[in-house]
Amino acid sequence: MVLLILSILTAVFLLWSSKKQSIYYASFWVEALPVFWLVLMLFFD
Repeated sequence: MVLLILSILTAVFLLWSSKKQSIYYASFWVEALPVFWLVLMLFFD
């Protein structure tokens, strides 16, 4: 369940992305994905 949610979330972020994003926007989402994963693991397990 967690992997499915994270996969969908990643796909949505990829669809929203563009090549002209700021570096801070990109690095925020790269660093936020493991945090989302942890929160989902704690919530669902």
